[in-house]
Amino acid sequence: MPFTELNAMPELTPSRPCIGPDDVVSLRGRYLVKADGSRFVMKGIGFPVPEPGPENEGGLAPRTFNATAWNGILHQLRGSNLELEINTVRVYRMDPSTDYSAFFDEAARLGIYVIVPLTAAEGKGVLDRNKRAPKCYSRHLFQYGVKCLENYLRYPNTVAGLIGNEVMNSLETWPAAPCVKAYARDLKLYMEDALDRPLPLMYAAQHSGFGPSLDDVSAMRLTMDYLTCVSEVHPGQGGVSGMAAMIHARNVNELAIGASIDVFGINVESWCSSEGTFEQNEDGSEGSYFSL
Repeated sequence: MPFTELNAMPELTPSRPCIGPDDVVSLRGRYLVKADGSRFVMKGIGFPVPEPGPENEGGLAPRTFNATAWNGILHQLRGSNLELEINTVRVYRMDPSTDYSAFFDEAARLGIYVIVPLTAAEGKGVLDRNKRAPKCYSRHLFQYGVKCLENYLRYPNTVAGLIGNEVMNSLETWPAAPCVKAYARDLKLYMEDALDRPLPLMYAAQHSGFGPSLDDVSAMRLTMDYLTCVSEVHPGQGGVSGMAAMIHARNVNELAIGASIDVFGINVESWCSSEGTFEQNEDGSEGSYFSL
């Protein structure tokens, strides 16, 4: 079904309560949980960002956000997927200088959480996979991420922030991997020091192997293990002892924990077919379902 701007959005009765401050999702151990301790499981769909709106008055630059079109798509997604009861959408492109309150508020009214991007395809928000660390992490990227967090964390239905999308797609782009972890570390430290709540950080990998070197399962496992790896330092290591060793271990461990991601996603790209299912494609190969 094509996604178009709707002049009049249909009234939908949310199948779940609206999302409010008490419904904020956070990380506890290895799980996403709500304030009452109940587990939160994402069940969602990619959000097809519409084209920018028409020019503003006076022939100024086109708007980057058209609230009517965005909210119309929300209603189309909910209207066509009521049986699936989606609770999350992933937005691929956003501008942290734009006010998206109309979109977030309508999504919250419909009971939908939002995964937001913390990088961009161009400009100051690029994490460049074609450059080796540390050059892949420009001095502008951290400030871009801070701007994203300060904008999007105002809304209780912001559920995760994507810090990288298909960065390590091949052995040639793996030298950029440390930049992904460094970016995660810096954003986590900033959230701890300056913001009211942390946002779970997410990475999305391409569902493919690295040529003849690694098949898709091995490549996904390697990527996940690297991005979630935490190296602990214990008292007595590093040539220090006593209280100094305890402080040293705590500081290093905080940095190590901060360098890991919280959610690992896999972009499974498969063709739609009337004969295919979520688990299996028409030719018998694995479908959209993937488990590590």
